[in-house]
Amino acid sequence: MEAFIILRVLRYLVWVIVCWGPLTLRAQNLGHSEREQVDQVHAWYVWTGQYPIRGKWGLYTEYHFRRANLLSEFQQSLLRVGAEYKLSPQVSGIMGYGLIHTGIYGEQPLVHPLLEHRIWQQLLWKYPNRFVNVSQRLRMEERFISKLENGASTPTPVEYRIRYRLQLERNFGWGTWLNRQRNFWCLSNEVFANLGPGAGLNRLDQNRFYVGLGHRFGQDWQVQAGYLRQLVVKKSVYEEEDNHTLMVMVSHTLTSSPKH
Repeated sequence: MEAFIILRVLRYLVWVIVCWGPLTLRAQNLGHSEREQVDQVHAWYVWTGQYPIRGKWGLYTEYHFRRANLLSEFQQSLLRVGAEYKLSPQVSGIMGYGLIHTGIYGEQPLVHPLLEHRIWQQLLWKYPNRFVNVSQRLRMEERFISKLENGASTPTPVEYRIRYRLQLERNFGWGTWLNRQRNFWCLSNEVFANLGPGAGLNRLDQNRFYVGLGHRFGQDWQVQAGYLRQLVVKKSVYEEEDNHTLMVMVSHTLTSSPKH
């Protein structure tokens, strides 16, 4: 009976992951029939690190090197650092800072590069079980974005954004190298929503659907590669990007705190 209930829940979660985010984003924008959409191919290379400090506290680090047209154009550099607190073995919270530099790229380029200072807060819930590991992430962001024009920055008012990601992960494999403890697949979807008076017409401005394969090297290191489809509605509401992205991630996690 328990297995039946879990499978029913997982079937519903998969439906939400695959359908709800993109459909909601599209439905929001049906009235803008004259929107110009471009299809682009990008590549994101990502590093993440989690390091226990003391007790329930830890350090979180993340860096993204993002390229447009796979490698030919600079798209974005994104650095995040944060202090993590484990509320329980399944629930953790992070408060951190982000530094983001966005360049002029693609078929709908910015007029000027952007520099963003970001404060962010996050809650992560994990539900491990014998069928598939489920996690949910809720993140709030306060964004301070400046236009880089003629060597000087022009700040804009603070912008608010909330993000929700649902992720499924399951081990698979056979043999010594391809054993179940080392290899896994991952499926996720993340929806972005702008908040506050400055959000304009594109309240839901982005959706990210991801599917990938990963390999663990012991308990501390893992590598993952997959396909990310990113739908982005620009602030003008009349432009949108459909970005097909290669994502490669390297993660390092220390499992024990340093001794004091």
